[in-house]
Amino acid sequence: MERCPGARRLGCDAHAIGEAQRRSLYEILENRTGLRSTIVTCQYPAESWLELLVEPILAAAILDRLVRGAYLIAPTGESMCEGVAT
Repeated sequence: MERCPGARRLGCDAHAIGEAQRRSLYEILENRTGLRSTIVTCQYPAESWLELLVEPILAAAILDRLVRGAYLIAPTGESMCEGVAT
C-alpha cells in the first residue's frame, strides 16, 4: 500500500505513551485538523482513550481533535487473535 503524502504513524502501546509521545500526537493532530484526514486504529474502545492518555487536559485536547467530525467504527464479532499463541 502506498503512503499518503504527509502521513505519519505513531506506533506504540497505549500503556507506554509517555509525555513526549502525547505532545507529539497533539501536535500532529493540531496540524492536520481541518486540513487532512486522519485514521486512528486502537485495540482499546474509544471510551477508554481519555484514561489511557493519562494527562486530563492534554487528553481532552487530543480527543477533541480526533472526535470532532469523526466517524467511529467499532468492529463486532469474534476476535481474530483468539487462539493465536503469543
